[in-house]
Amino acid sequence: MGRKESQNSLVERTRKVADSLKHVVVKMGEDPVEATMFFEGLENLYKLYDVPVELQSKLLLPLLNSKARQVTCRMSVDELDVYETVKTRVLSEFKLTPREYLLQFKQARKQPQETYTLFANRLSNLLAYYVISRGADKDIDKLMNVIVADRLKETLPIGALNYVC
Repeated sequence: MGRKESQNSLVERTRKVADSLKHVVVKMGEDPVEATMFFEGLENLYKLYDVPVELQSKLLLPLLNSKARQVTCRMSVDELDVYETVKTRVLSEFKLTPREYLLQFKQARKQPQETYTLFANRLSNLLAYYVISRGADKDIDKLMNVIVADRLKETLPIGALNYVC
């Protein structure tokens, strides 16, 4: 098979999979904190629909928000071809730090259109991302230390906070 036939085959396969996903996939929202949830949900759909690895990045690109698209404009064709590379670059651009996840968790408020069940799920996701970002998701002792350290930091005077990570 020639290069042109191979490309046509790839386009057709991508179109076929995109058509089967178009009613279940959701575009990336503008809130950077939701980016992790977006990728997690998309990856679950990829598993559910058994999406081939070579099509994943191609299906991802049209779903990205404007800031994420700006990131992809600076990527090479080879980088754009690998889903994990695109995901890593987009998430690193949003600079989702443990502090940001914790702040989002603490400041989260129920939205008028949101049920309490959905709000609880959103809170759970934010807390889970925070715990994972702190590396405390597999060790209960480390989780306890993270919670105690965060609470302790809240009680420190401002001058002392300059010397604490």
